Amino acid sequence: MGEGAVKYLIIGGGAAAAQAAVGIRELDADGSVTIVAKESWWPYDRPPLSKGMLLGQAEPADAESKDPSWYEKNNVTVKRGVEAVSLDTAAREVDFSDDSTLKYDRLLIATGATPNNPPIPGIDLKGVHLFRTADDSLAVREALKSAKSAVMVGAGYIGMEVASGCVEQGVAVTIVEPTEYPWSRSVSPLTGNFIKSYFESKGAKFRMGELVAGFEGDGSVSSVVLKSGERIAADLVVVGVGVHLNVDLAKGAGLPLDPKHGVVVNEQLRTQDPDVFVAGDVAAFQDVNLGYRWHAEHYLNARWQGKQAGRNMAGANENYDQIPYFFSDMLDIHMVLRGDPNGGKSVGAIGDVDAAEFVELYAREDGTLAMGLGFSKNEKLLDPIADKLEELYRQKAKVEGLTKQDFGLE
Repeated sequence: MGEGAVKYLIIGGGAAAAQAAVGIRELDADGSVTIVAKESWWPYDRPPLSKGMLLGQAEPADAESKDPSWYEKNNVTVKRGVEAVSLDTAAREVDFSDDSTLKYDRLLIATGATPNNPPIPGIDLKGVHLFRTADDSLAVREALKSAKSAVMVGAGYIGMEVASGCVEQGVAVTIVEPTEYPWSRSVSPLTGNFIKSYFESKGAKFRMGELVAGFEGDGSVSSVVLKSGERIAADLVVVGVGVHLNVDLAKGAGLPLDPKHGVVVNEQLRTQDPDVFVAGDVAAFQDVNLGYRWHAEHYLNARWQGKQAGRNMAGANENYDQIPYFFSDMLDIHMVLRGDPNGGKSVGAIGDVDAAEFVELYAREDGTLAMGLGFSKNEKLLDPIADKLEELYRQKAKVEGLTKQDFGLE
């Protein structure tokens, strides 16, 4: 078994891993850094996968978190196509799938998540896809070239973004979702029904309050069977019903886990072992702004946490202090969410909902802003809206009296 040593070891192949190397290099120009990525790609960002890459407007290289030359210039080693299989925190070493072992001084776990693969009859048929990786995106993109009809199982972020790609490619699409409206776990009926109506206006169909009983076909999927008995023709299916966090490495090492949110870390993204940090989807972090422990499954969280973890690995000892920020692009509309996605109730929209130019505000019981959602067809408007929402959140501003002028929606 080969063995080596590195000052900073980063496990993961996404934005958190790449940005951790950036954070380390901000404070330590010379300490050895190694990133070990399970996938064969260079570390990459996930948003392009369900947007530009899916539509053939971008390639995997366009999704790379950093140009590959950056790693060489900054003396960062990247091992691709290698999986971490065990961690011994007492010995400070990690064993890998290629039979190598690396000792470390500081370790970052940024292992992300894996899409749920529900035990639905027929899910192994050709044409039924999960959607998480660059390979998944390329496979669905290829399928879209010849598909006539598609079904999205799940109306979350991935389901709606891939459904958008189907519409834009002229493929008839039906979205099957057990709840009452899209994004029901994070938004009110006002926004959820707006999204549904907007997609319907572009030709998409919905089966709300429905569950999938099975997929049928002779080798390749040809129809989706609902629990109600309805059969929907489909030669392409994407199943987007959530993810499970990749905590096995941490669990095997005895690091504390939160049953819902991943590997437990403090405000500085450090575990109970002072030399082990966690960032991205898998980090159950103590949020200094929201006041509770949770995990956030989104690109910006991974990017920001990765950089902060890297800085802290190099001795910064800084709290992670970001207001949650989610974004999405669907059809010709763009969305930002800023604030506490688990708090507050909708107090209505400012602007023109029918025109997809509005901000929906969510307030706590004391009337202060808990969260805001901004929608626009003009993507340039959203950064100022997001910045304003962050400002108001940090100020604990009251939502009463806010107008569309406050958000540049005149």
